[in-house]
Amino acid sequence: MEFPKLIEQQTGQYLFRTLQQCHEFRVSRYSFFFNAIILIVFLGSVTLILYLCRTQKKTPEEKRNQSIKDQKYVLEKIRGLQYQRDLHFLQK
Repeated sequence: MEFPKLIEQQTGQYLFRTLQQCHEFRVSRYSFFFNAIILIVFLGSVTLILYLCRTQKKTPEEKRNQSIKDQKYVLEKIRGLQYQRDLHFLQK
């Protein structure tokens, strides 16, 4: 038994094509918005990283102080090792 068709075949094809065009338009619109959001997030993160790198740079005075501090640390370690070496030789 065959069911009766409520619309003509041409009308069905027209509705199908119209719905297909609506779907393609919606997919292209979603793709555009998705790509725009990804671009904004990417540019925002790059901007944030560059800003943080720029603001966290040390001034020449801070660099000089850090260098002096590092040199003092190295000299203290050398003196400590020399002291241990001298104690070791004295005990023998």
